[in-house]
Amino acid sequence: MKSAHLFPAVLLLAACATTSAAPSDEPNPSITETSTTTFVRLRDPGEPVSDRIEASAERVWQLVPDVYRELQLSARIMNADAMEYGNERISGTRVHGQPLERYFRCGASAGPASAGGLRVQFRIVTKVAAAGAASSELITRINASATPLEGTSTARFLCASTGALEEEIAKAINKRLK
Repeated sequence: MKSAHLFPAVLLLAACATTSAAPSDEPNPSITETSTTTFVRLRDPGEPVSDRIEASAERVWQLVPDVYRELQLSARIMNADAMEYGNERISGTRVHGQPLERYFRCGASAGPASAGGLRVQFRIVTKVAAAGAASSELITRINASATPLEGTSTARFLCASTGALEEEIAKAINKRLK
């Protein structure tokens, strides 16, 4: 008797599952709820951001160090063969004179996700890849974590990039190309 009641429900679920949405370039957010907190992840921590640049990979690669200097990002990674530039470890409370909330969202078990009141440590690497003779892909990946500025806790929180720093890098490259 139970299987007779389940059949219409399974049929309805199967019909709904065959409906497809149009593909999107935007990352799908994930929402996780507990009894006291709702976590919304806009993008996976460390997910790269890619921008198409209308210039050869070699030309774009030449501009990346100047852009990092302009944004006050120190660089310790410079692999010309792989066209990768960045830093394994940048730490602080501001980036390019801006508060960290502009660039990072850091999760905690309670309260809103924010980078305020935290010391963020991050890895940033920008890679340039050819995408044809006259265009390239600028791929920037940021991995970040944070610890509280005050108190004795050494707990690390994962942080996700807001995409603003990656966008500033791409805009600065495009500005130099004009």
